[in-house]
This record gives sequence, C-alpha cells and structure tokens, in this order.
Amino acid sequence: AAAEALGKLGDNSAVPPLIKALADRDLHVCETAAEALEKLGDPRAVGPLTKALEDGNAAAAAALAKLGGEEAFRSLTSALVNEEVTVGVRKAVVSVLEQLGDDRVFEPLIRALDDRELHVRQAAVMTLARLGDDRAVEPLIVALQDKDLHVCEAAAVALGKLGDKRAVVPLIRVVEDEEAFFGLRESAIAALGQLGDRRAVESLIRVLGDGSAYFGIRDAAAKVLGDLGDRRAVEPLLKALKAENNEAAAALRRLGVDPITLQAPAR
Repeated sequence: AAAEALGKLGDNSAVPPLIKALADRDLHVCETAAEALEKLGDPRAVGPLTKALEDGNAAAAAALAKLGGEEAFRSLTSALVNEEVTVGVRKAVVSVLEQLGDDRVFEPLIRALDDRELHVRQAAVMTLARLGDDRAVEPLIVALQDKDLHVCEAAAVALGKLGDKRAVVPLIRVVEDEEAFFGLRESAIAALGQLGDRRAVESLIRVLGDGSAYFGIRDAAAKVLGDLGDRRAVEPLLKALKAENNEAAAALRRLGVDPITLQAPAR
C-alpha cells in the first residue's frame, strides 16, 4: 500500500524508497513498487529494476520497457535468454519488447519461439503478430507445427493478421489435416479468410462436405467460402444449407444467392 501511495504522488522524490521496496520480501510489494516506478519513468530505476527482473519480478519488465534506452534493452533481452529467469518474467519480457520501438527486438522474439516453455512461445507469437514485420512469416509457419496446440493456434491467428500470402499453403495443410484439433483447424480457416486467397476454396469445400468433421469447422468453412466470393462454393453451400449448417444461408447471400428462393437476385 505504501509503494502504491508513493507512486500516486507522481513525485520523483519517491524513487529512492520505491527502489528500496523492490527488494521487499513480499513479492506483491515488489511488483507494486515496479508498477509505481513505471509511472514515474525515472532513469535511476533501470539498474534496480534489472535486478528485480532477474529476481523474478515480472512487473519490472513493463517498467523497463517504458523507461527505454540501451540499458533497458540489454536488461530485457538478457533476461529473455537467461534460463534461470522464471517463466513469468520471460513471458512478461516477450510481451513488452515491442514497446521499446527498437528493430533489434525482432531477433530475440524469433529466438523466443524456441523457448522451452509454451507460455513464452505463445507470447512471442502474439507479439510478432502485433509488430507486423513480414520477416516473421516463415518462423510463424514453422510455429504451426509446435508441439503445443495453443502455440499452433496463436501462430495461425498471427499469420492471418500479417496477411502474407506465403502462409496460404501451410494454412491449407492445417485445414486438411483431419487429425488436427478442431480449434486449430478453425483458426486456420479464419486466417485463410483474412488472407482472401481463392486457392483455399477446394479445401474448404471438402471440409464443408465432411459430415464427420466437427460442426464448428464446417460452419467456419461456410463463412469463409461466402467471404471469398467464389461461385464454385454455391452448390456445396446449398447442400450444407439442407444439412442445417449455421453459416450456409449467410454465405449464400454474400455469393448472391437467396437461400429461400435458391435463386440469384435479378440484375
């Protein structure tokens, strides 16, 4: 509470006691002090925050990112490759690196895709998506094959956001993999919709007509087929409509077919 109150004062005279609080035995006090130092933005805090980061204070990552500068950059990237640093800290570092506004954060983020902890890998994928750097496309395509499903799904979402057509074929492979978890296949279908490439149409039609596929996957395929605007999807969508697909009617409308009269509107 004292550390929080000092931070709210907005007075840099609070920096020394807040730095002292970073070493408190109570982790909550340490984290509150780091958050207060983040708000104050005093460069005197960089060294102590670096020590706090190494000691497991995840809140120190955001504070260092806000302070910026070469020393903060080195502290954050060093923590990321230090296997003795906690998972929570490494995840926090990955999540804030983009705030540094430094192109050099790209390489540490790519390395984080190989971190032994899934939460760090997942955070790296999400941060790379926010950065929007097309150099991330190939590493994210590799991440589609990560051993953890959450990382794979995050990679599919990220590839959709990046909008690079190099991801089309790898995403189609995911969609066509009947052994893949349904959530991953849905994410890949949605990403293909964002990419807007009609190379996906045939695969999506096959998924749409696969009665053994999870209904959410078939619904996702119907939606994207409507979005892609390819007339090859009309007949498969009409069949899906009869099978009570939740998205088929809306998809047909987007393709110019009235799902009630089953006719295209008059020109």
